[in-house]
Amino acid sequence: MSPMRQTAIHEDSPAMRLRDRMRVPVSEPSRLGGLDLVEPAKVDGQYQEDTETSEYRRRRRARESIGSSEGFNVDMALCGRGNARSPSSPSHVRPMMSEERRRLVALTRRMHEDWDEVSASMRELRVLIASSGGLPVGSSIAASRLRTTLWLAMLEVREIGLDGYASALRCCPSTSADKIDNDAFRTLAADVEFRRTVSTDSIVRVLNAVLSAPDRVASDPPRYVQGMNTLLAPFLYVMGEGASYYAYRQFLRKECPLYARPSLPGVHACVQLVDECLAHVDARLFSHLKRHGAVAKIYAFPAAMTLSASVGPLRQVVRLWDFLLAFGVHLN
Repeated sequence: MSPMRQTAIHEDSPAMRLRDRMRVPVSEPSRLGGLDLVEPAKVDGQYQEDTETSEYRRRRRARESIGSSEGFNVDMALCGRGNARSPSSPSHVRPMMSEERRRLVALTRRMHEDWDEVSASMRELRVLIASSGGLPVGSSIAASRLRTTLWLAMLEVREIGLDGYASALRCCPSTSADKIDNDAFRTLAADVEFRRTVSTDSIVRVLNAVLSAPDRVASDPPRYVQGMNTLLAPFLYVMGEGASYYAYRQFLRKECPLYARPSLPGVHACVQLVDECLAHVDARLFSHLKRHGAVAKIYAFPAAMTLSASVGPLRQVVRLWDFLLAFGVHLN
């Protein structure tokens, strides 16, 4: 076999094709609002010599406001889709009125002097979500960006940017790349809107990046397990690749680390709790189901494993996730 032929086979090998899928197109960077949780004293210390300069005022606004244009430096090709469609409101939930929308937008622009004020704003955000059936929805880019900003804020994602995600991608593929490749195309395959909005390659890239990042910590998943692809789906549906990488990684670390461990201990604990809750709320129904072998491990496992993301449609699931991110996924 000639050297040229050997090279051609090597370049077309599965490993090379997977490497190609790890590559992300880079476009002109732009900015998107978000919650900057930099400690106020650190910022003030850098500019205390000249507090009247425009640079100081710019930095001060950036660290004091939720949703300021300086809060996050985001590559829009990765962190926000200009043509993304925001989920529409379920018919059984009262639509958020324009006044509530205005309150949410004002909340993202509010100035904060200390962490107590930030906490007060987050409490107000939770009240708005609970009273309105979720965050504002619609077809506008502004609505999509608002949900992105507030999800990141509720997860306490302090910084997002192209460099960190690109660094993780350079370490790809992960040791679970084959399993990810086999599962990615099945992610919410029946949800037409999701499949039209999110590409399989995006799912492959983010999952591999989370498992290969150079700054991984002990609480990160050691390898890919069933359900991780579906837990990623709402993030990619709402905010795109770059922001999804940071939000999803923080979500697994902070909200449900035992849902992404071998043997899924968090999911098994959840379905056991479903049985206990049903036995308390409706003992007759629980006894009937148990008598026929229908325990929660059988009928509730998929929904528990994915925090209802597998139930669909995803445009309604994200309204539920507004609530879960605000109050805790234990309320699933």
